[in-house]
Amino acid sequence: MDYEVWSNTGKVIIELTTIYFAHPWIKRKQTELLIDKMKKIGYEVFEPFSYEIVLTRKWFSGNGSFNICKEIVNKDINLIKKSDIVVASVPTYKTIGTIAEIFYAGYIKKKPVYILSNLGYYKKKHPWLYYAKIFNKEEDLLKELEIINGKEIKK
Repeated sequence: MDYEVWSNTGKVIIELTTIYFAHPWIKRKQTELLIDKMKKIGYEVFEPFSYEIVLTRKWFSGNGSFNICKEIVNKDINLIKKSDIVVASVPTYKTIGTIAEIFYAGYIKKKPVYILSNLGYYKKKHPWLYYAKIFNKEEDLLKELEIINGKEIKK
């Protein structure tokens, strides 16, 4: 399925083929399966930690200077700009980076944002997530991505 947007010259149709996958560092290993499933549907997936592993390790080791932090954020922003969709995994604990990525992608860049979380109640209660679609189950998120892409997961 294509994504319709309106510009000052009229309706523009965009094919959605790339996903920026926002998630906390601690969930990195657990998300590899979901990344593989999104790729099987036909998406190119930008996983930020794979692009900035050396910088992230420096930051976690306590050597996170302002320049390293700035470089991490700028790399994330550039990957979000290159993506068509943002999928975010939001666990039950707080994750500042993922929330910032959701805000930037949805509110600033007006990209479709899909959140996978068991915090689904926030969709109605929290005004900052009005532009995102929240899924409580991975299979529901994947079905939505299949519809958008027009393909079923290759088994």
